[in-house]
Amino acid sequence: MTQMPKLQSFSLADLREPTPPKLNEDFRNILIVDNLPSAPKDKIPRLSEVLKSQMIKQIKERNPVIVDVHIPVDANSNTMGYCFVEMDNVVNAELLLSLRSVSLDKKITLSLYSYADYDRIINIGDVFVPTQPNRENVTPSVSFLYDERCRDQFLLHHDQYTEIFWNDPTRFSNNYGRQLVHKLEKGQDEAHWSPKGTYMLAYHKLGAIVTGGDEYRSTYIEIPDVNFHTFFAQRAISRSRSSSVVLDLLF
Repeated sequence: MTQMPKLQSFSLADLREPTPPKLNEDFRNILIVDNLPSAPKDKIPRLSEVLKSQMIKQIKERNPVIVDVHIPVDANSNTMGYCFVEMDNVVNAELLLSLRSVSLDKKITLSLYSYADYDRIINIGDVFVPTQPNRENVTPSVSFLYDERCRDQFLLHHDQYTEIFWNDPTRFSNNYGRQLVHKLEKGQDEAHWSPKGTYMLAYHKLGAIVTGGDEYRSTYIEIPDVNFHTFFAQRAISRSRSSSVVLDLLF
């Protein structure tokens, strides 16, 4: 007697399409590299190797791995001035991104951007539209005017150090007649009070530092090689060789 095969259970669920794999939409480990030199297609492998070498060198202590480098080409098979670099993890990508630039050689400096910012960058219009700051419940910091001993504050800049002191003519604090209030880290080239004394602007080779408020909070603005700055109203203008920055200050 022939034995029939055992029937397997069956349901309508078996006819449904399988669930597609979840798409990974986290692009934080991918960098956009700009200012890439123009090169023909046959030079791309060499360009890719030099690019990898220079980027890995920046964070070599972490043993980074560049998973892939994609260099787009135009209709004539020449590079288009930018490429995409996929790092092995987000941490290494963010470390490189924090550098903002990498030297390819003595003449060419590459700019680094996060691929996650691609949509924001590509949709920037040609007309500048300033953002409107929220000025609700914001008052200038004038707590220094309420000192119990009616002291003034003064700023002292020396040997790349910037310090703010209470001026104590009665020498109540110490024999020098001054008391340290706030000290910036070493590295400032110059520092100045704003016209009303409500904030301080200091700058060095990499950028400007604005310090103000009752707790002397500092904000860093990236504008390298500042060579001029001025004040008007509640704004400060810092200018470098290549650009100008207007700061709308709320304290």
